[in-house]
Amino acid sequence: MITAGVYESEIADAVNSAFEEKQGMPYKEALEAVAAELNLSKASVTSYLPYKKGVYFRENCEREQISVVAEEESS
Repeated sequence: MITAGVYESEIADAVNSAFEEKQGMPYKEALEAVAAELNLSKASVTSYLPYKKGVYFRENCEREQISVVAEEESS
């Protein structure tokens, strides 16, 4: 619903804004930082992020750390 743009809320907007501010961080650290900042669980933060096929912040990943499908999409 979030990915399709059908669902919007203040908390979803806050999560997405906070997550975008953490782009220089590895995904797991960004997730934990946003959870702490907004006093949410990691599962809640993940549920408010739109689904993207591939790897978040792939510029910070070694090539061996991403899946074949994500690697093909990032080319």
